Amino acid sequence: MRKAQERLSNGFIDGSDLKIIKLESETGIKKLEDKLADALIAKKSNVNIEPIARQAIERLSRTDNKHYQSSTYQKKS
Repeated sequence: MRKAQERLSNGFIDGSDLKIIKLESETGIKKLEDKLADALIAKKSNVNIEPIARQAIERLSRTDNKHYQSSTYQKKS
């Protein structure tokens, strides 16, 4: 979100783009929270949560990079 806000202040994206980024970020965070809660429950059953956590971090990184590298036109398409 910080990078998106910086891009907004620099004029690289507009307010509607920031709202989309924020919504996607919030949705991603909610999904990760749900997975973490499931993983914590599963941990009690001796399930390895490392692959789940690694996958979640990779997905968030890809989402952040996608928005950071794309132009306003590309994100709206």
